[in-house]
Amino acid sequence: MSEQDIERFLSEQNKRVEDLYQPVLLNHWMVATTGEQEWSDKHEQSLSEYWAHFSDRESFQKVTRFRKIDSLPLMQRRQLDDLHDKMIKNQFEEGTRQQILSLEKKISHVFTTFQPLKFIDSRLPFLLRFHSHTLTTEASALFFGRMTKMAEWYEQFLGIDRETCERIGRNMEKMLQRQMVVSTRWMLTFSFFEKSLYEDPDQDINALWWKLVKEIQYMAPPEDTGSPDWAAKMHFSLAPVYYQDYLLGEMAASQLHHYIKTNVSTDLFSPNVGTYLKENVFKLGALLHWNDKMKKATGEYLTPTYFIKQFFTNDEAS
Repeated sequence: MSEQDIERFLSEQNKRVEDLYQPVLLNHWMVATTGEQEWSDKHEQSLSEYWAHFSDRESFQKVTRFRKIDSLPLMQRRQLDDLHDKMIKNQFEEGTRQQILSLEKKISHVFTTFQPLKFIDSRLPFLLRFHSHTLTTEASALFFGRMTKMAEWYEQFLGIDRETCERIGRNMEKMLQRQMVVSTRWMLTFSFFEKSLYEDPDQDINALWWKLVKEIQYMAPPEDTGSPDWAAKMHFSLAPVYYQDYLLGEMAASQLHHYIKTNVSTDLFSPNVGTYLKENVFKLGALLHWNDKMKKATGEYLTPTYFIKQFFTNDEAS
């Protein structure tokens, strides 16, 4: 799945004719999500039909139940019910039946971001009972988040027949590849912008933003670039200098994915996977530097190799 594939697809959707061997400069209004931060599921076969016969509460329980399978339980039933009620009533979750895939993604990411803290060895000194770096918690969240985009997940937890799962699995694999191409460019844009912003805060920040968007995301700036469009992203004010950890987390998740499937279990839903993560990643807390922890867990320091293989080549199936 190449960037040209993404650009070709979007261009065709917008009835544009371009040289397929050259990057396509998209207009900002052509992309499916604000700022082209991620790939929109509307470009793929909708998965919501497979949730249609479940109630809100049943859907919520479906997307949390699989956490028990891999020996990494998160919370008790009473706590799940309480969290369900709070999330369903959240103003951002109106029309939850239509947004169940968004809810599923949020649940999986939020739960598994903080999950490593639950399994840190309680015998460690207090100051070491924390994560070694935020990229490690993101790696956990992203690793498990990808699992809900696998055909096996739909077969095992929604009871969909294997033939249908194999068919939607191919669609989900392409969707995830496209997601990674689009989101990687967004994460690079955001990270390079912050780096340049803090190096020279007196420069024309608005112009810098759209310069990077054009160079990295191939999005044509609007006619008026005088507004602080970059400030619309809450991370600038609430979580500064964080976005690179998402990309590093994606890399770490792919490295863990490769090691687990090669050395631990080809079935990612096996309890052996949870045991491996608890003993080799979560339990250590901040005892080791994050890269030493990666070396201990996978035999290698963090490398982009497996992320590239998984999503940007056809060498390894996701």
